[in-house]
Amino acid sequence: MTATPLVSVIVRTRNRPWYLRQALEGLAAQTFRDFETLVLNDGGEDVAALVGEFGGRLTCRYFHCRPGRGRCGAANLGLAEARGERIAYLDDDDLYYPDHLAVLVETSEAEKADVAYSNANEVIHTAVAGSEGYREVGRALKLDHDFSRARFFLHSYIHLVTLMHRKRCTERVGGFDESLEVLEDLDLCFRLAQEFDFVHVRRVTAEYRIRDDATNAVTSMPREFQATRQQIYAKYIHLILPELIKYTEHKDHIVTELMRRVEALERRVGG
Repeated sequence: MTATPLVSVIVRTRNRPWYLRQALEGLAAQTFRDFETLVLNDGGEDVAALVGEFGGRLTCRYFHCRPGRGRCGAANLGLAEARGERIAYLDDDDLYYPDHLAVLVETSEAEKADVAYSNANEVIHTAVAGSEGYREVGRALKLDHDFSRARFFLHSYIHLVTLMHRKRCTERVGGFDESLEVLEDLDLCFRLAQEFDFVHVRRVTAEYRIRDDATNAVTSMPREFQATRQQIYAKYIHLILPELIKYTEHKDHIVTELMRRVEALERRVGG
């Protein structure tokens, strides 16, 4: 790896050492090597020793955040400390496949993309009785859409684990909103979408885990998700208006052309 890495990977973790180990193993197995890893411990049990085990396989810096800083605060510390030109994200319960960074870097460089994202498998995990771990009970590709601001507004189909952007993007639009308890990644994507186009890489390069024991924020905080989603949608509704207007104008053109052809056909038949 060069003195200044091309990519900085921000890893947020809190009290899930068994998942963190898997996440770091996935990073250590990357075919692309010009990256640094920043592990941000969001006020949980100290995992410095675990991170230290990867010292010979990863260029890694560890930060133990004060309790109460929160997920967004931890991510923002990672953004501030990142030395790479491009930023990628890996929460401790997600996983990169070996070609993840290589695929996103190659496409981003070839397309001169400020923001790129790939596809990820959704993996369902169930708790293993008598242990702190989980086992897989199902997987599927749930998110596979080319970028459209209107479609993203409706379906929020970009998962944080698949995202890579230039560091200057968040320097321009700001990092994670620390007032949000959930959906901070959605809010960040909407702000990025105000300034930059996204490139979709149609390759499955990662996975995110859904646990069936209500330890996922999405399953344990449904009211917060609903309220925050409404708040974010109201804040960014202006994003989709130009695309919707263009779509409506296109449809009107199609209808007008169809009516013109019907009228011409009626004249020929009537004549």
